Amino acid sequence: MINQFFSILLAIIGIGVLIFLHELGHYFMALKRGMRVETFSIGFGRPIYSWNRGNVKWQIGSLPFGGFVKIAGMQKEGEKEPEEIEGGFFAKKPLDRLIVALAGPFANILFAFFAFTLLWLLGGRESPLSSHSQYIGWVDPSSDLYKSGLRPGDRIVSYDGHPFRDWHDLLYTSALKRSEIRIAAEEISRFSHRVVLLDQSFPTYQDGRMLEGIKTIGLFAPASYLYYASPNNGLSSLSPIYDSGIQEKDRIVWADGSLVFSVQQLSQLINEPSLFLTVQRNKTTFHTRIPRMMLSTLNLSPKEKVEIDDWRYDASLRKRLDDLYLIPYLLNAEAIVEAPLTKEYVGFDARNPYTIPLLKNDRILAVDGEKISSRKEFLQKAQQHRVLVIVERKEYPSVFWKKTDACFASFVSMDDLRTIISSIGRKNGVATAGSLHLLKPILPTTPKELAEKGDEETAKRLQLIQKEVEALGSSSQKQMAIQEMGKERSRLVLGLPLQDLKVTYNPSPLSLFYKSGAEVYKILSSLLRGQLHPKWLVGPLGIVEIVKKSWDEGVKETLYWFGFISLNLGFVNLLPLPVLDGGYLLLSLIEIVSRKRLKPKTLDRLIFPFFVLLVLLFLFILYQDIMRIFGRYLHF
Repeated sequence: MINQFFSILLAIIGIGVLIFLHELGHYFMALKRGMRVETFSIGFGRPIYSWNRGNVKWQIGSLPFGGFVKIAGMQKEGEKEPEEIEGGFFAKKPLDRLIVALAGPFANILFAFFAFTLLWLLGGRESPLSSHSQYIGWVDPSSDLYKSGLRPGDRIVSYDGHPFRDWHDLLYTSALKRSEIRIAAEEISRFSHRVVLLDQSFPTYQDGRMLEGIKTIGLFAPASYLYYASPNNGLSSLSPIYDSGIQEKDRIVWADGSLVFSVQQLSQLINEPSLFLTVQRNKTTFHTRIPRMMLSTLNLSPKEKVEIDDWRYDASLRKRLDDLYLIPYLLNAEAIVEAPLTKEYVGFDARNPYTIPLLKNDRILAVDGEKISSRKEFLQKAQQHRVLVIVERKEYPSVFWKKTDACFASFVSMDDLRTIISSIGRKNGVATAGSLHLLKPILPTTPKELAEKGDEETAKRLQLIQKEVEALGSSSQKQMAIQEMGKERSRLVLGLPLQDLKVTYNPSPLSLFYKSGAEVYKILSSLLRGQLHPKWLVGPLGIVEIVKKSWDEGVKETLYWFGFISLNLGFVNLLPLPVLDGGYLLLSLIEIVSRKRLKPKTLDRLIFPFFVLLVLLFLFILYQDIMRIFGRYLHF
């Protein structure tokens, strides 16, 4: 708790330093241009501490976000108009005012370049490999994008005619008020070494897993290079994967018939009702993932139900008939397929060689890697789904961000992978080939069950979620949060802490400055055009949270975010709004060109409504920050 408080305090102080630099630019340039500075304030509101130095009152405001330098002559004093006040802001030439107004944003922009240069000299920062990937980590199975054939592991080439660099491009496009997005992508079938080009427009839609108003086409995550990161106190003995043979830094590459590219995809595979079967067809043996279904979900005839009830009795299962798990096929006593139970095949993917429908006379040899020889044994094994996982075990070299996609272009040795998969459930099965290893079958469990068994970390996390939900009061958002909390508690997990591989991100200072500046420009221009909603912006609390997290990750990460926030602060203040520095720049330029001074009343009429709007926008974004912080449980 003390460390948390200390990190937040450092974050607030750090942001205060950026504001101090901004105001210091105004301060020094005002003095240099012969203006009289009256007050230098860090923060707004009632001063909590102040002191006088020279003729300037220095103070710290009760609201730590923001600050100002009060220059004489900004307002009317007694009978004197602003331009009549000696040493006043408006008493000076418009060029002097323009330079003073520009000095604050310039100080922030200069600091940003300094921070990016220092970061480059220090060797750059570490960032998740997924942040720089063009490959897909997870696709919403209900989306048109999925129906078109795009899958995890495929590569995005361009969006709306623009080259696709990394996931930020798509996130930004999704946040705009767009009805459709055009995607050019490569559909990569890795087992057959086949690539098909896709170029198509897809409609955007609102999904409950995303912030309200932000639409998607079905792409939810970039590809990650997932490996097991052992916690400080080691893996809990209560974890389902504890006895599987997992080792620290093992990379998850395959699970239940699919190559794994993200946490979301792995979670989908674990929670998808299926069985991985070893099947003999004529004289050949193959492997396939078959839907695992409750009898109550199948439209069976009374005769078929009676027959399956006989199976249940023979297997000594005490479950209710409707709660019985089976596959959509009738089997004889030797576990040989006699006929399908339904004409609707769910879960079969033409691009995946391990999702093959069964045919009459196919014989099931193993369920989830465990051998069976009869229908009785099959039915017993089918009541619990054990996940099969293949990991890569090797030393991972440091990766430069420009080489990120090379990690997914090769992925793993397909020959070694086939060697292991082809032996699953067979006599003298192979558990190791090259750097790949097959773990022992894993029986997943739920966070609720883990907490009940005494897993302290899981129990603490669930309690934190509960507290955050209760803090939402009686809003409609709370009802949605309760539903999400229920899903989280009952979601099957392997109990494995996973981490994305870190890459070294170290572009030149000019490149990072340009990219960051272009990103700020895109956001501000979209906001002004009405394409981007203000509620998606990060406010003061969100900024503190970002800086606090960067403190936790190290000096380089903190340096980057200070530079980026400083650049934002500089650019935002250059907006041509009368209440901001950019407004004074614009008014000074108008006066230089027209050679006419604006009347004080005109200035007041321009500044006051914009000041009110800015305060309202600040309060609105602050409210959105609070709601996001209390709603973090929605984004596990």
